Amino acid sequence: MPEEAQTEDVQSPLTNLTDAVKNLWKDNKHADITVICAERSWRVHKVILCAQSPFFAKACDGDFKASGLDGSMEAQTGVITLKEDDPSAVAAMLGYVYNFDYPDDANVDNAEPMAPIMFNLQIFVIADKYDIPHLCRIRRTKFCQRVNEGWKDAAFAEVAALVFGDDAGAASQFRDVVVGVATEHCSELSQDDVVGARFQEVVSSVPALGLALWRKQIGVRDYPDHHWCQCPSKDCEARAFLPKLLRNENDVWCTVCASRYEAWEWQEYAE
Repeated sequence: MPEEAQTEDVQSPLTNLTDAVKNLWKDNKHADITVICAERSWRVHKVILCAQSPFFAKACDGDFKASGLDGSMEAQTGVITLKEDDPSAVAAMLGYVYNFDYPDDANVDNAEPMAPIMFNLQIFVIADKYDIPHLCRIRRTKFCQRVNEGWKDAAFAEVAALVFGDDAGAASQFRDVVVGVATEHCSELSQDDVVGARFQEVVSSVPALGLALWRKQIGVRDYPDHHWCQCPSKDCEARAFLPKLLRNENDVWCTVCASRYEAWEWQEYAE
């Protein structure tokens, strides 16, 4: 019998495609659009960028107003200018749409490089801003890992201030992560003269963070169907956490003064 023909290892079409896309990041010969942020600029391919970001698809159609975000697009010249973004974060975002990942130290060329914990948060925010869902998902996972590993970093306090700030935006989604880590390591943070001291300063200056930590420590969670109610007794200042849909004829006992009132009487004192 003739020997069976040996088959060569053949890469899958998907692998060939991803390799080709990665090569385009290094070779901008056929790039047809320029993204500008601060003093930096990148020549990129419209088809690659728009396929992964509805925001940039609108921008390339000259429809920045529809996005509701700050930026400008010169449709005839093919230039997108991004304002109020960190250039290293933009670079990482654009690199991701070609390479499907980016290193945590991608901002080392900055005059003041960000700590990895902060950099991952910034990437998540910018991925949400420019509507790149898969980048949001992987950065969410990476950020959570970084917080659990890097709570001793001085940047942890700054991250806490950012996610609990009034203008936190998408970053506010990580409030429970920050509170959980801070609560787990509250003893170490209270004794640390550098990171802990700075974290305590942030807690003092950001009311939302202090309240969240207090609620976590006493075991109170955000229940949308419950609310705090004060005891109807004039001489009692106790509060109860009652269901909003509690039937009015149901009696509720005060655990402090032992008075009993119908539910509607407690709800009159809802805060």
